[in-house]
Amino acid sequence: MLRLTSFALLLTFAGCRAEPRACVKMKELCGTEAQTCRDLRDDVTEQFGQGAVDTLDGCVLSANTCSQAAGCVSGEAAKATLSAATDFVNAFADTVNPAHADDCVKNARTASEAAGCRAGALGKSLAESAEAFAEGVKKTSR
Repeated sequence: MLRLTSFALLLTFAGCRAEPRACVKMKELCGTEAQTCRDLRDDVTEQFGQGAVDTLDGCVLSANTCSQAAGCVSGEAAKATLSAATDFVNAFADTVNPAHADDCVKNARTASEAAGCRAGALGKSLAESAEAFAEGVKKTSR
């Protein structure tokens, strides 16, 4: 038993780690390389959090075909993209004038929200500039 424990500790300190079960399943179903799967999981974790990876893993583990597993990956990507787009649009709508953009950006929970804040402020500013320009054209053309 002591040898087994020592061997496990040696593997841990040597940088070896157990392959995530979802990656093993992806390899079985699709022939996906383990490193590709780990990179995908790391990217999902970094961009969308552990909850997204947990959902992805659960879906892949329940898949019976490569197409189903690929659908899990695509579905999670689409859900995350939709969430980012929703954050962007909500922040865009909340930014009613350029003066609020800084507060909006400071309070943004995601990069998508911050981008929406900036875009909303820019859009409002451009709209106001266009209105002023149109008024100036009307005055000079009379």
